Amino acid sequence: MPDELRLPDGVEFKRGIGLFHIHGHVKECFARYAPTFIQGAGMLDGEIIETLWNLLNYTALSARVMSWFHQQEYLDTHMGDSNWKKLIGMVLSIFRKWEGAVEQAVESEEDFISLCKSVGKQKCDLWAAEEADAQEKRDQDPTAMDIFDVKEEEAPGKTVMANIWIYRELQPNTSTVKGSTSWVTLGLRITEQQIELRREVRRAGRFPTAEETKRLLEKRLSLQAEIDNFRSKSQDFVSILNEADPDLSAILDDWADIAGDDLQDPDDQHNPDGPVFEIADGRLAERLPIPLPSSFGKVACKTRLQGLAAIELDLRIGQANDLLRYLRIAIGQKSFNFRTKFRPASGNSGYKNRLRSYAEKHTLQMSIDQAAQIYTSARRALDILGASPDVLSRFKVQNKTDLAASTAVIDPNTQGERNNGLSWIWHIQHDPGEDPVWLDELYHVNWLRAKARRDRWAEELALTKAEMLWTRLFHLHRRDLWLHRAAEAESDHPRLRFYAHKQARTWDLLASQVDNAVLRMTG
Repeated sequence: MPDELRLPDGVEFKRGIGLFHIHGHVKECFARYAPTFIQGAGMLDGEIIETLWNLLNYTALSARVMSWFHQQEYLDTHMGDSNWKKLIGMVLSIFRKWEGAVEQAVESEEDFISLCKSVGKQKCDLWAAEEADAQEKRDQDPTAMDIFDVKEEEAPGKTVMANIWIYRELQPNTSTVKGSTSWVTLGLRITEQQIELRREVRRAGRFPTAEETKRLLEKRLSLQAEIDNFRSKSQDFVSILNEADPDLSAILDDWADIAGDDLQDPDDQHNPDGPVFEIADGRLAERLPIPLPSSFGKVACKTRLQGLAAIELDLRIGQANDLLRYLRIAIGQKSFNFRTKFRPASGNSGYKNRLRSYAEKHTLQMSIDQAAQIYTSARRALDILGASPDVLSRFKVQNKTDLAASTAVIDPNTQGERNNGLSWIWHIQHDPGEDPVWLDELYHVNWLRAKARRDRWAEELALTKAEMLWTRLFHLHRRDLWLHRAAEAESDHPRLRFYAHKQARTWDLLASQVDNAVLRMTG
């Protein structure tokens, strides 16, 4: 191997995964391999060997019908043109990166100093020692970098909550009626099915096809059977259940509105109030009130239904956790699809591919909207059941901006995007409450990440200055090379000397661009 291709002795390689690709890995990979936490990496811009070569992809359409020799000459010409454009624009590109690095370095330094003042010098010294130890062990043990991520446990879902209450039912001398947890769980499942069926009816519109009508009828019959089964068991748990009572009927009617359609399908152009087909008594299965404790209002939940309300409250919290967990996964998938499928399909791809990608987008969006609608129903039920202010503040009211795809995934190289925050639904995996251990862990991770951000921008600032110097030295090297060739040219070859001096002048002008940029950087 030529000496020019040999690596110097002592070179160390650090393992890493690009910021775009890291989002497709398990969450542990982020702290262990993201360039954000690699010392000396700076702020990476572009994750392929040559970021300008993607422009050459469009030349493939013309080169496809050429002979092999013609293709080679054609591609060499375009690659040479691309490299020349990069060469003459290199100084301006580095200067712009330097301007951005100066701004971000100052901002990240101010944020880090502010955070240090909040936590105190003792913790800062302790965390700095932990960070240095993790960086030292990173090459041999990447798990040492896990300190940059929150040590988390998933919030308990509906199944976990149900298991806890069933275990309580089995205890001797318990006040909980046996079977009440299964009964409430069945009611929650029915309410979810009702919301799903209402959305299907609304999408079908007033004039569904025969196949759609058949499918909706079958779902209505199945749902009606479950509702009848649930109502037959209700007498064992809700002694006040009597739909003939005017006050109770009003409560049930109000609850039917509570499970309403706040987050509707954005592509729905049908009348949401128009049924697919009429029912004799007008009581459609998807519109029937379900006599859960939250159906009877706050007063009943605090008095006669207090025991059942406590069960439903915990199950609703678990249901909300499950829904938020699903929304995070679905929105993440939506973000990746925007990058890999939806955006490419809107360009030069065929009409068939666009239909396929947008059909997938529509299906995914419908599932997100449905989960968000069920969450809205659960959130309102939490309020009726008397959830504490801490619980209500944790499970916030959703809006459509919370369900938007993450631009950090759609376009991870957007300037400043890595410093932007995400919607609250991405930070609900824990119940912080007033636990000082949680708060300390939160400050710990934020401090480490703020320090990493400050260090990377400081490195980027130093790298841009060094790149400007390296560029100038390269231009001067090329100038001197052509001056040497001009001096060695024989006297009877004036054209060679003229061409060499012309090339030397070109490289000298490029070097002067660097000098002007340096004056602006230091002036």
